[in-house]
Amino acid sequence: MKRVLLKTFLFVFCLTSFAFANEEKCATPSHIGQKTVCTYANGRPILIDVWFSTKKGNPEASESCWQLPLIAHDAPIPNHPLPLILISHGYGGARNEQVWLAEQLALAGYIVASLDHYGNTWKDPTPKGMIEMWHRPQDVSATIDYLTTTSPFVDAIDPSDIGFVGFSIGGMTGLWLAGAEVKSTEALHHFAGEASQNMIESIDFQEGMKSFRDPRISHFVLLAPRASEFTPESLHKIESPILVIYGTEDAVLPPHEHALTIPSTQTLPLERAGHFVFLNSVSEQGKQALSPALCEGNEERPLFHKQVSQEIIRFFKVN
Repeated sequence: MKRVLLKTFLFVFCLTSFAFANEEKCATPSHIGQKTVCTYANGRPILIDVWFSTKKGNPEASESCWQLPLIAHDAPIPNHPLPLILISHGYGGARNEQVWLAEQLALAGYIVASLDHYGNTWKDPTPKGMIEMWHRPQDVSATIDYLTTTSPFVDAIDPSDIGFVGFSIGGMTGLWLAGAEVKSTEALHHFAGEASQNMIESIDFQEGMKSFRDPRISHFVLLAPRASEFTPESLHKIESPILVIYGTEDAVLPPHEHALTIPSTQTLPLERAGHFVFLNSVSEQGKQALSPALCEGNEERPLFHKQVSQEIIRFFKVN
């Protein structure tokens, strides 16, 4: 009898210990891992930050002009296929300006790849890179090629489920990838600004008239997108689901000239929000280093970011 009671006690003890161990394991909060990889397109390097959810690695803080989450740079890459989301930054921006969204998408179960458009970032601006916008959709397609074939993330990506998020000119990039067509070469001269005549004559604007549609991308989110360069006919022909999100007080790309000209599956206006609400929240360091325009509305950004990330995740899950 004593032996039976002892066995029963040991069984219950082991079962309870197992339950508590698994409860503790399950209670461990997920954080995000990140690795930086690189590929090339048109002789230009493409730096890519890849984000993913993990319970491993050592999350660390980073000093930045932006408020960034704790990131585990040493976390192992997932070994099972997950949906892929690509993020394209704004004009003269950088791949780390939408980390607030990359974090939430990663925690929701996506592999998130945010890329630098070489020559069109604040770190490495080049005269041609600030004009030849048509390299941007090619960068994205080259990134998909690399990530799904030869990168360390091949086993972590489901190539049949790819989405896209673009901010500002990144939204224009998304429209190109969805199949939109530019009105004329003159429409692309806007980006030449005050470039010299010799520089303008050295650029083949006809390159921007090609089709850059990438059928591997099945759904698009456009944040305060630029759209005035595209023909209304080509915008109406886009078949992929599109979510357009914009600030009603956007003075950089007024919605009635851009966001509201795009036939979309869904539209989300953010009342009293400006253009730069889609950037990360600014840190104390950033308040000293960034221009006042990039800091505008900084206090309200966390609330907008929460709303926007929830809508984007819901959109990608449904579409």
